[in-house]
Amino acid sequence: MESIEHDFYLNPILIGLLLLALSLWMYKRQDRAKLPPGPWHIPFVGNPWELAEDPDLRKSLRRLHMQYGDIYRLYMGPKLAVVISGYEAIKEVFVKRGGEFSDRPENLISTLLFENQGIHSTSRELWKEHRKFILSTLRNFGFGKASLEGKIHTEATILLSEIAKKKEKPFRLLHLVQTSVSNVINAMIFGEHFKHDDPKFKKIMTLLDETFENIGPQNIVFSFPFLRYLPGDMFHVKKTLRNVKSIEGFIGDLIDKHMENFDENKIEDFTDAFLLKIKSARDQKDSVFT
Repeated sequence: MESIEHDFYLNPILIGLLLLALSLWMYKRQDRAKLPPGPWHIPFVGNPWELAEDPDLRKSLRRLHMQYGDIYRLYMGPKLAVVISGYEAIKEVFVKRGGEFSDRPENLISTLLFENQGIHSTSRELWKEHRKFILSTLRNFGFGKASLEGKIHTEATILLSEIAKKKEKPFRLLHLVQTSVSNVINAMIFGEHFKHDDPKFKKIMTLLDETFENIGPQNIVFSFPFLRYLPGDMFHVKKTLRNVKSIEGFIGDLIDKHMENFDENKIEDFTDAFLLKIKSARDQKDSVFT
């Protein structure tokens, strides 16, 4: 009995000493790797207490900025994160040396949902080519130009009409605004307009709301991917996957409709332009458009 009690108290001490030794080893290793300065962390745990000190994340990051300078490191679980603060440092990294920092890190959600494809890709070449095509094509359809004002004006008129229908009844303005904004985007991407009471579109908007609301609880899963295997769906990862599959089905139907009616001499929206790009790149061996 005495031996069991001895082991009971000894084991946590040994584990603590092991973690301390591992922390010291990693700390020295980081110095050799010339990483930027930052607070100490526990291996595989990171230093979450640094960000949890204040409910306002910006205040925690500002405090660390004052303590460690414009560039410092944090650990999100076992993953290293380098934080850039201050105008000059941000300009240096993202403007003057943007090409060197254009890679995108892998994360659980983009891997599970999008298989790291398209603008979610971690491949520099694939991401750059898709992003370049998307921005140039959207500009052709009015993105960032005065020609988009007509679509916005049309949707604004419909929005005011929908508000007028509510009369003196309470309602959530956010939902109406979201639908109107989405319709402006739909006009450029799919050449479609959906009524505010369209049941299919309302369902998709609800699924999108749920997906964005769940991003917060899922942040911890980015750092500790094994948590998604816990029983149940504590972090809503499974629910998010189901939602995205439904949204993909909705978008897939719109794309199928475009493919059935595709006319390369009549490019009316982004989807038509993308289909044309795929067709023109079909014989190019290394094309990222497939």
